Amino acid sequence: METLPVEVKAMVLASIEDQQSLISLAQTDKTFYDIYKQDEAKLYTNLCYQKIGDELMPLALAVANSRSLLCSRQSYGQPQCRLSATTNESITAFVNCHFPQKTKDRHMDPKYSMKLLSFYDVADTYAPALAQLALQSAPGGHTSMDCTESEISRIRKSLYIMELLSNIFPRNHSSPASVAMPQEAALYPAWSHLLSKFAPWELQQVRCTKDVLAQQVQNVIWSDAAAKGQKQLAADFRLLRSFVSNEGLSCLSELEGLRNDCSTGEAVKKFLGLSQSWSASDSWFGTHDGIWLQQGQGAPIIDFGVVPDVLARYPEADSGPRDAWLHTLLQTHADEDMFDAGSRDCFKCDHHAAGWGYAYWDRQRLELIARGTLPTTEEMLSTCNIQLPAEEFFFYAKFRKERMCKCRRYNV
Repeated sequence: METLPVEVKAMVLASIEDQQSLISLAQTDKTFYDIYKQDEAKLYTNLCYQKIGDELMPLALAVANSRSLLCSRQSYGQPQCRLSATTNESITAFVNCHFPQKTKDRHMDPKYSMKLLSFYDVADTYAPALAQLALQSAPGGHTSMDCTESEISRIRKSLYIMELLSNIFPRNHSSPASVAMPQEAALYPAWSHLLSKFAPWELQQVRCTKDVLAQQVQNVIWSDAAAKGQKQLAADFRLLRSFVSNEGLSCLSELEGLRNDCSTGEAVKKFLGLSQSWSASDSWFGTHDGIWLQQGQGAPIIDFGVVPDVLARYPEADSGPRDAWLHTLLQTHADEDMFDAGSRDCFKCDHHAAGWGYAYWDRQRLELIARGTLPTTEEMLSTCNIQLPAEEFFFYAKFRKERMCKCRRYNV
């Protein structure tokens, strides 16, 4: 290696895909070290793009930068404060700055790059674990078929989106619901501006991730209690989902590694004691479809005829996630026999469908779970000649909330 030309050594350093190998090689001789110090920012930026990928990088940058907007974060059970400046204008400006980002930033310093890589490692660890946990709840099992890289990538991305949403729109535990909910309603323009950067089924994937992560937290609590011979903590599942949003992914990962007074169970107890005014449901979940279907805030009519345009705007290599969204969107409103087949039993309850990650999976896996009864994309699109009063559309959206569920699969 010592006899290699400087240009070749620079190419060797640029090809390395992990930090430790990069540092180790830089320490092998003076030329490598000089190149490393001279091109440090470029090398670390390249490292980030190689590991995180061009497609995910704009979202990764947005997540990293959104943390700086918070007054506090990762407080082990202490609900977050709101942003220092929660206005439609400031949030919209932040969104416009990060989406879409077409050009690569080649000047990220090592500290910032390591922040990006650290969060990616956490998300990359959770994604396959959440996939397996979700499949354990799937109707009929279907855990034997390995997850595809596309499925894991969707879960990984949903972890990033979840982190972004909880960073930008945290709930203030000190405000009663009568105050907090109008404040959230006032931010609807910023909400819709941000959420429209993602496909509607990607928001459903976030809902799935919150539910599966809440189940993961519950399992950790029960495991810790059993190991210590203690009584299991009975926590409302909906508030566990709020806990997941509040803590953030990195903090959850740290809590799982602790086996002391700051364990996951202790953090949950603290959170539950301080968060009685938190809404049990995600405020955006019941109404987010309107962002894509309603022609402007307050428009009186919901026209399903725009659904093909929504699919075209957010192309997918596999139709599974968008077919899951189409089914949940249309099954309540389309008067067609295709939605009365076995697939309706899989999708009729959003809460329990979220528990098995209905929006994660490729079409092939959904076919197995629905036992061949899932309509095709074309069949579902043929039913989109529907127009509804917006009031009626959002009334039916309320049935997504778990308190309307009759399944009783989970104790919520």
